[in-house]
Amino acid sequence: MRRKLPTLCLSLLLVGWWSQAPHRAAGHGQGQASRQSAELEEASRLNEQALKLSREGKYAEALPLAERILVIRQTNLGHTHPDVATSLNNIASLFRALGDYARAETLFRSTLALRETNLGPEHPDVGRSLNDLGLLYLEKSDYTRAEPLLERALAILEKALGPGHQDVTNSVYNLASLYRVKGDHGRAEPLYRRALIITEKALDPANPIVSYPLIGLALLYQNQGDYTRAEPLLERALAVLEKALGAEHPRVVNALKLLAELYEAQGEMSQAIEIRSRSQETRERLLSRTLATGSERLKLSYLATLSGETAATVSLHIRSAPAAPLALQLALTTILRRKGRALDAMSDQVASLRRSLDPQDRALLGQLSAAQSRLATLTLSEPVKPPPAEPTPDVTTIRPKAAPGGRPSRPRRPEPPSAASRIQAEIERLQEAVSRRSAEISAQTPPVTIELVRQAIPDGAALVEFFSYRPLDAKAKTRAEKFGPARYVAYVLRKESAPRWADLGEAAVVDASMARLLASLKCPQTVRDINQCPTISEVRRLARDVDERVMRPIRPLTGDARHLFISPDGALNLLPFAALVDEKDKYLVESYALTYLTSGRDLLRLQQSAESRQPPLVIADPDFGPNIPAGRGLANGTEAAPVRRSTDMVQVHFNPLTGTRAEAKALFAVMPDVQLLTQGQATEAALKQVSAPRVLHIATHGFFLSDQPAEATDGTRGLSLVIGDEGGSRALARSENPLLRSGLALAGANLGQGAGGEDGTLTALEASALDLWGTKLVVLSACETGIGEVRNGEGVYGLRRALVLAGSESQVMSLWQVSDDATRDLMIRYYKRLMTGEGRTEALRRVQIGMLGGGKVEAGGQQRGIGVQGSGADRRHPYFWAAFIQSGDWRSMQTQPASAK
Repeated sequence: MRRKLPTLCLSLLLVGWWSQAPHRAAGHGQGQASRQSAELEEASRLNEQALKLSREGKYAEALPLAERILVIRQTNLGHTHPDVATSLNNIASLFRALGDYARAETLFRSTLALRETNLGPEHPDVGRSLNDLGLLYLEKSDYTRAEPLLERALAILEKALGPGHQDVTNSVYNLASLYRVKGDHGRAEPLYRRALIITEKALDPANPIVSYPLIGLALLYQNQGDYTRAEPLLERALAVLEKALGAEHPRVVNALKLLAELYEAQGEMSQAIEIRSRSQETRERLLSRTLATGSERLKLSYLATLSGETAATVSLHIRSAPAAPLALQLALTTILRRKGRALDAMSDQVASLRRSLDPQDRALLGQLSAAQSRLATLTLSEPVKPPPAEPTPDVTTIRPKAAPGGRPSRPRRPEPPSAASRIQAEIERLQEAVSRRSAEISAQTPPVTIELVRQAIPDGAALVEFFSYRPLDAKAKTRAEKFGPARYVAYVLRKESAPRWADLGEAAVVDASMARLLASLKCPQTVRDINQCPTISEVRRLARDVDERVMRPIRPLTGDARHLFISPDGALNLLPFAALVDEKDKYLVESYALTYLTSGRDLLRLQQSAESRQPPLVIADPDFGPNIPAGRGLANGTEAAPVRRSTDMVQVHFNPLTGTRAEAKALFAVMPDVQLLTQGQATEAALKQVSAPRVLHIATHGFFLSDQPAEATDGTRGLSLVIGDEGGSRALARSENPLLRSGLALAGANLGQGAGGEDGTLTALEASALDLWGTKLVVLSACETGIGEVRNGEGVYGLRRALVLAGSESQVMSLWQVSDDATRDLMIRYYKRLMTGEGRTEALRRVQIGMLGGGKVEAGGQQRGIGVQGSGADRRHPYFWAAFIQSGDWRSMQTQPASAK
């Protein structure tokens, strides 16, 4: 007779806690009377709520409850109690479901260590923990680590529970899945069949757990090309899941996705498009709900789990159904909804609280800003000890150490978290609070559609939506073969016509061509001898090559449009499109106005505007403090530098920028109501006090510290790394928050001491907390303020992202270290045009064209390279005029859209 698991157990199974579900079910309700603590009773109530949410697929909403339960249990039961291990495992399972694999792994490993120590290495709970950890590695495609864990888990569970136990079935299923994705179908099929037989015998056929082995077998047959056997199994699994869980559950969406891939593999494109469309519409509703809660990290992690299905949706159009209008519409709709989505979610949530008149909402934002500042100050100043050079323990052989008397010793309490990790945890807690509060006071926005975006495109313009994706092969036999090398595609949308598209080829080829161009454009900042730099004609040849790959396939699709909204992806985020050269040997800036967007969805956000609350503010010529002598190098006069974080500002020296002083004076004359802060007044504290100035112009040093050593050329608004442990810095740079590795230097930066207790350096993380909701334009007249860490689908992590999070409508930033004198002239001309009512994009374009046509050339024959300073500098070179890009609102600041209420 089939048995029906209790509701508590079922919810565990659905969120991935299958391995411990029968164990928890067996103990459900026992021992409650013995609990004396009211807090433990509260934990039990919270547990029921968390399980209900997880059963409904609301993992992000269940997470804070599960974390609260853990705190209560640790406080009342100690850190080694079995219930604490259960809480750790539950939280890990939620993190896994939400895509935060790093945190899931840490917690799964902690659970395993606790259980091995307390229960012994052969206990079934240890087997369940091994299974959970192995499943995590399987999802990460780390098969080498997954296989021994899953094999050991199965051996323990079979010995302890018998071959027909449901936990054993779960372990069998996971091991079968591992063999399948590796292409070992001969070992996978009998295990799948065994799991199905046991499950069907033990459970009601309508139980959603039955769907697991059904799906596994279907995928196995699909990998083998046996579609006739795969289709009925997958359809049956989908029917079971829909009946048990409802159409809006993540498990149902995943089953639809798999069914769409099966139809695509069979060449049944109309069905594939229909099912894929259905899955994506449901996914959009689930995504909106998930992004309404949680920290930015959790939002990004969850979106990363969807990258494969986004790529598969685009691939369905480009690879399998290029002539199908519905496939095109589905692909473009999905891109418009997914690209830059985490940025939108966070900025909208912060904006809703800024619009609120509730003092508690503003206090919450103030707490978040303060925590981000503390983290930035700590990161930029605190030496970090190098990690111990010892290998990661093999979790398949973890054994508790024996204490005197032969009994296993109690596990040590974990080391207390570092100051930085405590502050980071506080930031994430506050971000979660912002998300929750925003959901309470803001109405949910309708889903983005192509039609809504189309109507927002102005006359005479075109949206060019680039997307980097890995094409799906629905007939692949292994997971490794499923997705091919990354490619670029561009979708073009105009107000009066249907969307069109162009395949731009492999991303590696395009990126390599672009890298050669960027190296030539940035040459003056990387060499001492300017004669080593390419001539203008050589730069133009490289720019023509990039244009041939990126823009020439697009031009026939844009028609007579002379304003292009460029929404880049991948490395294209760092490309100065204005400097590309077309087949008529003209720079693109000569033919087009170019506005950068994170996503075409930005056009909808820019339809509303907030009122400015302060006059324009110019911050320039900061007093950075005394120069640091060359070779000073190390903190505290020590001989050997400790390993420091990549943004350890002890290693950075900022020279005075005389050009910014003249720039500020000229802007003061152009904008009569401007507020001017220079020298000792140009402080980080003053900048953090701004409240939506109409214009914010900052002329100073900018920096982006990557995993490569950097040094500024004299006369540029860049940084100089004085000295330090480059190896340690580069290693740490790759793991840090990229918003902590870019920023602006202000008064006192060379000393690490500014007014108001600040350190004189505004990182992008701190800039993201500025109150710019109502600021029409932010101009960062500094080096490399438009670059950062590029993440496919989410844009550039640096000041560019920070200023959008802060609420600014438009930004002007640079892509490389810029000439001080040339930048001063460019900015003065730009503001003069803005004050006449010219649009933010068009004004920059006109200034760039003016520099292009009016440069000075050194006498004495052909010049090799360019001079960065002096009257002989040839400012027709794109180095001088193409570094700055404009993103966001393109219109005149004298004509604004309706204000947001």
